[in-house]
Amino acid sequence: MKTLWLTLLLISCVVCSSLTSGAQDSDFQTGKILSVEKGSPSTTSSAHRTDAPLPSNVTEYSLAIQLNGRVYTCRAQTHSGLSDWTQGQEIQAKVEGKVMSIKRPHGEVERFPITASKND
Repeated sequence: MKTLWLTLLLISCVVCSSLTSGAQDSDFQTGKILSVEKGSPSTTSSAHRTDAPLPSNVTEYSLAIQLNGRVYTCRAQTHSGLSDWTQGQEIQAKVEGKVMSIKRPHGEVERFPITASKND
């Protein structure tokens, strides 16, 4: 009897986990990359960065992303670059306060601070 209850509990956990995962994925919406500009810290709004210099192996980008009738500008600092994102590309993204979460093509989610937003 204990084995039956444990099996049912395990099945319930797996079902709930997959439902929760599906709900999180459904929060993402299709957006469009309007521009990807490689920059330097001096080109980024000073309100959203520190005075500390970037390590030499880190590159900073400014991303303009259209999502739900708004254009968001995000700041990305990365070691690997943004070669898998190009202007005009559709992406899966969601806004969470002052952060935009974007799914990379291989499924990993990246989070970038939003430095500005405006209506289309």
